[in-house]
Amino acid sequence: MAMELCLFDLDGTLLDTQADYLATDRYMRSVYNLEPLPLEVSMRLASAGLRAVIEELFRFNHGQAPSEELLEEAYKLNVEYYMAHIADHTRFYPGVETALTELKARGKVLAVVSNKNAAASEKLLKLKNLRHYFDLVAGDDENIPIKPAPDLLLKAMTTLGFPPEKTVMIGDNFTDMEAARRAGVRSIFFSNGYGSLQEEKADITVDSMEKLPDVII
Repeated sequence: MAMELCLFDLDGTLLDTQADYLATDRYMRSVYNLEPLPLEVSMRLASAGLRAVIEELFRFNHGQAPSEELLEEAYKLNVEYYMAHIADHTRFYPGVETALTELKARGKVLAVVSNKNAAASEKLLKLKNLRHYFDLVAGDDENIPIKPAPDLLLKAMTTLGFPPEKTVMIGDNFTDMEAARRAGVRSIFFSNGYGSLQEEKADITVDSMEKLPDVII
C-alpha cells in the first residue's frame, strides 16, 4: 500500500483511553445521580459524540431529554473533569512509538483525525509525548460533521495537500472505515482497539501497531 498521508484515529488506535473515559463518566453520573446506560445503547452511541451520550443518559434515567441548559451544564462538567484527568490511566498500545518513528523516517506525513475534541487531543498527545509526530490534529470542534462522515478526512487532505489515492485511514472502529470509504481513501483496521468493524470492511487488518510499517510502503 503506497501511501504518503497517514490519518490516525486516536482513542482505541494510538492510545487506550478507555479507563479515563469511564472514570469521567462515573464522576458525571455521580453528580447528577444517573444510572449507566445499557451496554447495547452505549455501543450504539459510541460514535455519536458526547452531547448525544449525555442526552441519552438523562432520557434513560428520567424518561425525557434534558433541557438545553442542563445538557450544556453536564457537557461542560464532563469536559472539565476529563481535561483535568485526561492521562491518569491512558496507555500506549504496544508498538505505537516504533511505528510512528519508522513512518516519519520514511517521509510519510501523519495526522490525527479524531471524534475527540481537538483541544483534548492536543493536550493528550503532548502529555504522552506524541504531538511532534503529527502535522495536523483535527477533531469535533471543527464545526463539521465527525466520523463516520468523511468531512474531517477531507479537511485533513485539503489542508495538507494530498489526494485520496495517496491517503490511508488507520482506526479501530467502523466509523473510521466508513469515513475512509466515503472519502475515497484506503483503510487499515486495528483489530486490538476497542471498536469493531460491524458491517464495514477494511482494505487491510493489523492486530498490532508494530506491523503497520510493513503494510504502508
